[in-house]
Amino acid sequence: MKSPTQTFTDVRPGDIKYKDQNKDGKIDSNDYYPIGYTSMPQITLELHGGITFKGFDLDVFFQGAANRTVYCGGKYYHAFQNDGKVSSIAMGRWTPETAETATYPRLSSENNLNNYQASSFWQKNGNF
Repeated sequence: MKSPTQTFTDVRPGDIKYKDQNKDGKIDSNDYYPIGYTSMPQITLELHGGITFKGFDLDVFFQGAANRTVYCGGKYYHAFQNDGKVSSIAMGRWTPETAETATYPRLSSENNLNNYQASSFWQKNGNF
């Protein structure tokens, strides 16, 4: 079976790999599909209580959100893109030596259309 053709830019070692979702033999914007939740939580939780005793007050407040996804994008997350700098998040970048343990794609001084596409790689669990 022929491997899918990438239409963003040439794929190199250390780039994020994408799946041909619609199975048309090429990876392009037609392969986008909804993933995760929105940034607006589906569930919000709150607990508030307090007591007063002999002139002392104790007040507690707990808050939470569930079923929420956070998208990590912009200059902090996308190193060197659009004249951006490199933040500490890129310390785990891919190199031939770190290929097995890398937590960030390879760095490129040019805008890299492969690695900064909206994908599950840049989405994080936003529950708290």
